[in-house]
Amino acid sequence: WRIDQKSADISSDAYWIWNGIIGNEITFEFTFEGIIDPPNRAISVSNADNIQTVSVSYDSGSTWTTIGYENDWTDALELNIDNVNSKTRIRYEVDDLHVIGGFIATIYYQGQEYVTTNPISDSYFSITSNPSGGNLVYYNYASTPWRIDQKSPNQSPNSYWIWNGVVGNSITFEFSFEEIAPTPCCAKSISNADNIQTVRLSQDGGSTWTQIGYLNDWTNALELDITDVTDLTRIEYVVDDVGVIGGF
Repeated sequence: WRIDQKSADISSDAYWIWNGIIGNEITFEFTFEGIIDPPNRAISVSNADNIQTVSVSYDSGSTWTTIGYENDWTDALELNIDNVNSKTRIRYEVDDLHVIGGFIATIYYQGQEYVTTNPISDSYFSITSNPSGGNLVYYNYASTPWRIDQKSPNQSPNSYWIWNGVVGNSITFEFSFEEIAPTPCCAKSISNADNIQTVRLSQDGGSTWTQIGYLNDWTNALELDITDVTDLTRIEYVVDDVGVIGGF
């Protein structure tokens, strides 16, 4: 191979590996678990009158995954949000069925609490959908009729109930970590393969994979930038040898 003359960015400490069999395939995998710090966790505690559906985004709101649902305002919905970074968002879709409506939440992160405030503009929460309009109305943590101070002990007493004064409608709230969490980590993958390599990336511990690179030339290194790296990030290299020796 003599890639020392052709792939300058491959470390001189790296070794070629193969199984001694010609014309076969081996899959290699690299994990960041144990390299990246343990999950950068936040805890979301929310009550909603009447129904709340909670989703998380790790790409500034481009895609969302539902992580929780609760249709009893007397119970706080407590959720762990792992691998938090500056692109993380939490969305709360709240549906009121009758009487009054309301949403109240606390985010616990890095020893701090972030609550729904009066006014909401003083917090990291925002309203992203409010089709019915109306003026926002605020109630303190222990207000009637909810009295969650007796039922939801992990809800901060500094938090406020918020609604728009309209009954039987829906409001979407979001919490953004953009100003309080670190910028996502990044990495670079540099690989040579004899003969063909297909590189895939997983950001969920290997549950799902996305192809990010392909090269059919062992004389050239395949260089790939990996963004938003967490302890759940995995890189998979599927290497096919088509004759002579094989190697990765």
